[in-house]
Amino acid sequence: MHSRDSSEGQFEANPEYPSYEAGLEEQETEAYHLYRYAGKGLIVYDSKARYSDSDSRCVQMSLPPRAIPEEVRKDLDRSSDYGSSYSDREKYLHSPLYPPCKYINEQYTLVVPSYAVRFDSKFESGNLASAVMLGEEEYELSLEYDLGTKGFTQWFYFSAVCNKSNSRVRLSIVNLMKYESLYNSGLKPVVKAGNRDWARAGTEVTYFQNNTVRANPNKDPKIPTHFYTLTFTYVFERAGETVYFAHCYPYTYSDLQSYLRGLQADSGNSDRLRVDVLCKSQYGNDCPVVTITEEIETYPAWREEEAAMPKSCAGRKLLRLRMSRLSSSGKHPAS
Repeated sequence: MHSRDSSEGQFEANPEYPSYEAGLEEQETEAYHLYRYAGKGLIVYDSKARYSDSDSRCVQMSLPPRAIPEEVRKDLDRSSDYGSSYSDREKYLHSPLYPPCKYINEQYTLVVPSYAVRFDSKFESGNLASAVMLGEEEYELSLEYDLGTKGFTQWFYFSAVCNKSNSRVRLSIVNLMKYESLYNSGLKPVVKAGNRDWARAGTEVTYFQNNTVRANPNKDPKIPTHFYTLTFTYVFERAGETVYFAHCYPYTYSDLQSYLRGLQADSGNSDRLRVDVLCKSQYGNDCPVVTITEEIETYPAWREEEAAMPKSCAGRKLLRLRMSRLSSSGKHPAS
């Protein structure tokens, strides 16, 4: 397998792929000279690019600056260093503030043959970085690294559209990092084709170490020496149908928010359920906390509970006594 080229590729034709031009239709001959290559394959997807024949351009969102509350800043100032060259507070202060939706930054236009499978991951939780066509029925895929890491990959989520019915295509994800996987014990990717439900699918599923050396500047013995490949075959039954592939059944941040809104909208939950914001994630998103109890209106607000956490045992006891007195007098504990 070939290592992923971090460059955008070259404009000149690849001499090792002379059959491409011969198989092109007349209107594609000019575009052929704008194809980009990686190793012995043709780049047909790059998360940093837009397709040349796309009608719409993805919005490039700017990342907002991180606003650090005073109480968080005090905690960061008291935090201790860890590791050899960086600290927890530095990691937090310099991390970007990402929105819940996917951040997209298209940098150039990609020209691909009309007969190539069209890939996409520019949606929430999608993480395909690039796709290289080794042949019309064989593609080599590379994943984006997990956010905040310099090389962690194992899960995947992307879509593909094939313009031929009953087309048998081999997909190989070439930059996975675990040395062993349940894919060698019968596990299959989950697939959603069109309006059908998610289901395990794919044949000839194999997971193995490839020959791409993995960077390890700190000589960490826990980091594998090479990347690993997951390869499987899938039959695209319907031309033009969008098919989603994932490591496991996707559950996005938006799915969570929708579920919580449904809980709150149910009138039957009004006297026993409350949703509050526990804290912010490192990347700026709300982390919800759900409180479920009888007579929820008499239960202390989350901010009161949060304020009670740093108190001593005696302080919490006095606080409970005060709340008990307020409750017995018919007053709301938060008043």
